[in-house]
Amino acid sequence: MTIYKDELDQVLAETSTKNKTVIIAIINKAYVEGDKSMFNLFLDCFWLGDDSRALRDHLLIVAVDQTSHERCKFLQLHCYKFETDGADFEGEKLYMSVEFIKMMWRRTLLLGDVLKRGYNFIFTHSNCCRSISAKVADLTTVIHDWKRFKRSSSNKTLMFEWSRHTACENSWRQ
Repeated sequence: MTIYKDELDQVLAETSTKNKTVIIAIINKAYVEGDKSMFNLFLDCFWLGDDSRALRDHLLIVAVDQTSHERCKFLQLHCYKFETDGADFEGEKLYMSVEFIKMMWRRTLLLGDVLKRGYNFIFTHSNCCRSISAKVADLTTVIHDWKRFKRSSSNKTLMFEWSRHTACENSWRQ
């Protein structure tokens, strides 16, 4: 019987590879809401990618609020409820706002804790957009392009052109 020092220690042990590596994604309510949420798009990539399905076994979802934690548990993923010491990280935090910076510092402290426990991590992060809705729009375009590319890859003479990611670009003009 293994004795863990706390819940984070247990979930890291359950999620990691043999060499103690985990893939970490940090989410909140803003990432899990909607018909086609940012979180759903992210998880779809494990299904659609080449030889990426097994990586999901090593994916640790760090939820910073109750809504995102419940969604993670419902999907039967490896979940960790990150206690934020009373800080409200539930809703969308616009890139570089005071709330966003507070959230990033707390995240950095958590990642440091993971390293102190002897684990390696791959951290997923896409902050080229100012808002989540812009991220979702551009990531949806990427997934559609990927599907078109996979269908066309058997035809070697076809020239494939990727779509522009204009939603992220335009999010900065608002």
